Amino acid sequence: MPCRDYEPTTTEYERAVSDLRKNKTFLSAALCASLRALEDVVSKLESPTENNASSLDIYKYIDFEEAGITRLELMTWHVQHKEQDRLRRIQEEKKREADALRKSALSKLTEEERAILGIR
Repeated sequence: MPCRDYEPTTTEYERAVSDLRKNKTFLSAALCASLRALEDVVSKLESPTENNASSLDIYKYIDFEEAGITRLELMTWHVQHKEQDRLRRIQEEKKREADALRKSALSKLTEEERAILGIR
């Protein structure tokens, strides 16, 4: 006999999916912050030479067997996540610049011009 003899309702399913998304977001942020901290610590502990200045190996400090993941899996995730962060920062900067430009342009309008354009 199965442990459960019914299908979850849509609400239960949606709640479970929502919880999983929240957990994934939290865990990704925590892992990213942890790896960034590890990079900072390792860069202070190890003196990179001219030949390997950008190749500090933070992954050698991780017990992959204990974690149940492979070095390649973590490195792949980390590289992809860093790229996503880089693209997000670019978008955020573009938005800040557009907002500043909009604010500057709006500050040059009179109340009458704003009213005509339907801008508050």
